[in-house]
This record gives sequence, C-alpha cells and structure tokens, in this order.
Amino acid sequence: LLAWLWVPVLWLLLLLDVTDCIAQNSQWDPLARGPLDVPPPIAVRATGKQGAPPFGVQVFAPSVDGDYPVLAFVPGFLYRPSSCTLFLSHVASHGVVVLGIEVPILKRAIEGAAARAKNVAEVMQYLKADEAASFTEAFRAAGGHRNLTFDLSRLGFLAHSIGGHTTMYILNWISCFGAKFAIFMDPVDGLDPYGFEKQYLLPLGVHPNITVNFSTPVAVLISGYAHDALKYPHFLHWPACAPDDRSGLHWFASLKQPKWLVNLTDYGHIDFLDASERDSAGRVCSAGPAAGNRAGRDVYR
Repeated sequence: LLAWLWVPVLWLLLLLDVTDCIAQNSQWDPLARGPLDVPPPIAVRATGKQGAPPFGVQVFAPSVDGDYPVLAFVPGFLYRPSSCTLFLSHVASHGVVVLGIEVPILKRAIEGAAARAKNVAEVMQYLKADEAASFTEAFRAAGGHRNLTFDLSRLGFLAHSIGGHTTMYILNWISCFGAKFAIFMDPVDGLDPYGFEKQYLLPLGVHPNITVNFSTPVAVLISGYAHDALKYPHFLHWPACAPDDRSGLHWFASLKQPKWLVNLTDYGHIDFLDASERDSAGRVCSAGPAAGNRAGRDVYR
C-alpha cells in the first residue's frame, strides 16, 4: 500500500510545481527526506502591531534561497504545529514552505467549529491581502532569512483531525483562497469525538448524494486505527479520536473529483507527531502497531 502513496503525492507536488527538487534526484523517493536542509521553525507571532498576523504562524522553510510554494497547515485539537516538527520539516525538505497556523489552544477548546474556521481564514486573508508582503517582513524580523519569498500562487492546505473540519468549512463556505489542492489527514467533522459540538459540515455517516461546494483536488489520508477507541473502563465512555460516522469515508464520499483516498492501515491518529507529543496524545488516541518503533513512525511521517 505504501508503494502507491507516491501517486497522489507526486500529482499534488506537480500542482505546486515542485519539480526542480525531484529533477535533482532521478530516484526520488516520497518516503525519504528531500534534498533541502530545513532549520528549526521560525515563530512569527501575533503581536497586535501593524503588519503582524492575526494569529501566530510557525514557518518550516528550506534554508536555501528561493521563491517557494506554500502549504498552510491546520493542526488538530490540542496540539501546536511545533508538535510535529519532524513531519512538517520532512515536507518542507522537498521544496515547500509550510505555514503552521497557531490559533491558541484555549481559544480552540472553547469556541465553536465555525468560529475556529473564521480565525484560520483571517490568517489566509492577511496573507493574500498584499501577496504576503507584510508577512515576509514579519518573517524576516523574527529571524527568517532575507532571500526567501512566499509564492501564494502555488498554495495548498494540509489539515489533521478537526483541522479538517476547519479547512473544509473554509473551502466550502468562505473561500478557496486560490488553493491548488488540499490534503486531509484523518479529518474529523465537528469539534469533538463525543458530539458535544453539533456544527457538522455534513450529516453524520456516508452520503454520496450530498456534495461539497468546492472542487479543489483533494487527497484524504486515513489511518486504520484512528476509529478504534482506547480500552478504558466502559463507564468512561471513551470515544475514538476519529469515529467512522464523522471521519474517513464520511468526507470522501461527498468530495468532487479529482480525489484520492489512502488508507495507512497499521497506523493510528497521532502516530506522525514528535515522540514526546505522541506519547502524551497516546493516552487519548489509539496508536497503530506499525508505529511501535522509530523506523515505523518515520515511514508514516
């Protein structure tokens, strides 16, 4: 199954025109790190000053000068983009700038799903308003190198868990912001697996007769163990982190073509996170057997 993962990945990279990095290595392997060095992420903070973003942004960028396509990353419920530095740096090493959008965790925990989508859309509107000129200045002021620029004409979205609902809401009801594609990792509808938050984008279950409003090319990556709940005592009513009725095929059946579905059968919902974060999240979400060692987790990332 992993051997087929290169098909949607390569197609999406071509949409972003990230072909120069591939050309440097005729034996390009999507499971291997790319040819570009990626230093630790640069934090561009929401200072409230003129030119600053409305919410913080973690920038994962190659150290080589250039004009790079942009991938906006919308994380899941209670973690930050810096919780998956290994994964996002791996993506950036193939010639992409990843912008991890940081809506404060407390704000995410108490506001509705629609409000969260509007928060992320504010960041996208800020970026697009002057073709990232203000953001470029803020990035350089935060320590980013001066000869790197952000090409928003080659924009994509990457989202995980309830970040999937956030991004689907943006694409469906606010704007596509000119995005060339979107990738959803175990996207979860609503705000929580218990169903306290009822702002679902689609009715629960699978409804192929209902289609979303947008036609952006989409890849949905699901993990085989995301729909399994941890085995806590029954009285706790502990849910899966990505229940079947609001994840996976729940979304895929209603997406327009072109679209891809990849099922990474032996992995869990949080197996791509950095080690310490994964260990903490593993008390909430099921892990998969293939992620039992570093090598297995690296394959998933």
